[in-house]
Amino acid sequence: VRQFVDGFNKGDINSAVATCADQPSIIDEFPPYEWHGAGACSNWANDYDADAKKNGITDGIVTLGNPRHIDMTADRAYVVVPANYTFKKKGRPVKENGSMFTLALRRRIESGEVAGPQIMLASGSFVPVNGSPFYLLPSRLPELTSPEQAERAVDWILDLGGIDAIKLFTGSVASRQSIVVMPVEIVRAAVGAAHRRGKLVFSHPSNNAGALAALEGGVDVLAHTFPSGEWERELPRRMREANMALIPTLKLWPWELGRLGVPASALERAQANAHAQVRAFMEAGGQLLFGTDVGYMTDYDPTDEYLLLERAGLSFPDVLSALTMAPARRLTAEAGAGRIAVRSPADLVALERDPAADIRALADVRYTIRRGRVIYERAR
Repeated sequence: VRQFVDGFNKGDINSAVATCADQPSIIDEFPPYEWHGAGACSNWANDYDADAKKNGITDGIVTLGNPRHIDMTADRAYVVVPANYTFKKKGRPVKENGSMFTLALRRRIESGEVAGPQIMLASGSFVPVNGSPFYLLPSRLPELTSPEQAERAVDWILDLGGIDAIKLFTGSVASRQSIVVMPVEIVRAAVGAAHRRGKLVFSHPSNNAGALAALEGGVDVLAHTFPSGEWERELPRRMREANMALIPTLKLWPWELGRLGVPASALERAQANAHAQVRAFMEAGGQLLFGTDVGYMTDYDPTDEYLLLERAGLSFPDVLSALTMAPARRLTAEAGAGRIAVRSPADLVALERDPAADIRALADVRYTIRRGRVIYERAR
């Protein structure tokens, strides 16, 4: 994998292609989107070059992260490696963080070629000056330096197409000891540019100051709780009045803090803070959306998130709303989405057991239907 990427980055396509298997399969974001069989790597390289020339793309560089999954059997291996792709488009710098496969997959799903769920993408991951999260280094996220530059950056990202929302780090953990907060006037400018295009804005707050910057800047969804500290007493009420939603991501904190070696006592305090924030927001009448931050988090099982929401004080109807009606309303889905009724979309999940009796049953899926078509069925 690294030999292939090194050849690509040096512009030595022959050395990159030489690493390919005899019968490879490739999926990428430019036409024809997939390449299979003998010669697939060479054909991909030719199509990449043609697409780059057509769209004014130059200076492409792929940076690999640490492998997240490796399985090896004899001379075969299955490897999952996060990758960032930087390039210039008509002279302007661009950075993509792992989005290429997702865009290609979404096109195939929406065309009916592949059975799958609706995929929506948030992009940007804009940070304040010197605000790239320390846990992503040496990779760096794009910085917003002024209101004017923020508007241009958001417009440019949305001009790429296929983007449903913008994400900001209104509070970014730049080191283990410091959180850099995005100035409110920059948040407001980025949000304004997104809203003019009919797009939502999500925010990673990290602390109370980051949450206030998001609130005062007009952000639509707070993408996480922030267990490093307590909420300002009036924050939940103000969020509800501003129609700001919250994604708790309670499972993220023991996973992330445990990975960073945080002592168990500190982890328990952080989790208690996160639970208190969720309770306060619910008591204020705020709208909760379900989410676990999976993708960054490599544990894909949502069971613990259901249990932690229950422990934070949510009833089964509260959790069900966060999974169905609330996101349908927030994401402006088509009429009738999020509920079972005549003329609603036939988007259904059938469970093996009753989740009202045991919340863990929400993860015990028998089959999933999208628009009347079974897209997943558990093997029996």
